[in-house]
Amino acid sequence: MERLTKKQKEILRYLDNVYPHRIPGWKILREFDDGETRMETKILEKNKLIAVFKYSGVPKHRGNRHKFGDISLTITPKGKEKLQENFKTKLMDAAYNNPLKAVSIVTALILGILGLIITLWK
Repeated sequence: MERLTKKQKEILRYLDNVYPHRIPGWKILREFDDGETRMETKILEKNKLIAVFKYSGVPKHRGNRHKFGDISLTITPKGKEKLQENFKTKLMDAAYNNPLKAVSIVTALILGILGLIITLWK
């Protein structure tokens, strides 16, 4: 999976702060108030980092009705995991996916440190 953009991280953080509740899609668009937010939410939905719930015309809480096509968003566990990703987890994933490259990097680092110690010892 590709890296998150700054806008995608902002959207995920916003949804993470209000996690147990679903947020109407129009609140997200009003919160960030720019043209690319809708596109970024579509990308997050495609990558299954957010869940989208579509309402039909049936009555909801206390008789409120939602128009056809209204949506609400919430963050998924995969989205929470992606939001908490840092350099260490990316490095561990890279080592898991391609162990030969990770072994060669670790070996090069050890040999470099040994070379530095031998140079300083003399």
